[in-house]
Parts: sequence; C-alpha cells; structure tokens
Amino acid sequence: MKSWSWKQWLGLAVAFLVLVFAVQNTAVATIRFLFWSVSMSMVLMVVLLFGAGLAVGWLLAGARRRRGAS
Repeated sequence: MKSWSWKQWLGLAVAFLVLVFAVQNTAVATIRFLFWSVSMSMVLMVVLLFGAGLAVGWLLAGARRRRGAS
C-alpha cells in the first residue's frame, strides 16, 4: 500500500478542522441588511459566503484570462 502524500495529509487536516468548526458553530445567527433579514446556522452562513467568494474569484479569473487572450 502506498503511503499518503503531504497533500493528502493536508486535505485530511483541513477536513478535520472544518468538521470541528461545524460542530462548534451550530448557533443561529441573523444577518440584517437594509430591509432584508435572514437567520441560519453560522456554519451554513460561512460555507455559503465562502462558496460565493470562490464563485466570484473564479468568474473574475476567467474574465481576466479571456481579456488577456484577445
């Protein structure tokens, strides 16, 4: 059996830390912005905001690549 690479160990450590974060942050938080308000668990909020940040970064990187290619 092949031993794990450092990337696999790092991925396992990050997954463990995410699991600990999720277990410790189950409280409900409310976000209010102007007339809009939403309540959800903190871990779900962080995951959604992280995903939104990834999507924006991916879209901006794609736009930058397209602009540089032309």
